[in-house]
Amino acid sequence: VILAVYLIRIEGHRAFDYAPSTNYINPQYIVSHFAPGFEWNQQNPESITTNYAQNMINKLGTKGNSQRLLAFGFDLTYFQTTNPTILVQSLHRIFNVSTELNLPVLICLDG
Repeated sequence: VILAVYLIRIEGHRAFDYAPSTNYINPQYIVSHFAPGFEWNQQNPESITTNYAQNMINKLGTKGNSQRLLAFGFDLTYFQTTNPTILVQSLHRIFNVSTELNLPVLICLDG
């Protein structure tokens, strides 16, 4: 519940500016899961950079097309963190990566 309150307060990211359109095709998303603690560590927001996601794009050679789009997913394990400020910073960093690379993100809230 606490995390949900923080999510509502995050502003300035395209994910919250979504306006449904009647002229679109629903694409399929191919989500690459970024497991916590490998390249990105939610306890260290500075570790969340575009390098890991950009490397994935470079290896695949594309972000997709109008029917299939590449995305990344990340598990946010909020009960393993005693400092909610760190989680909010990590979440901001994840949204920044998504925005900077124009790559959709799927965030799994894991308690």
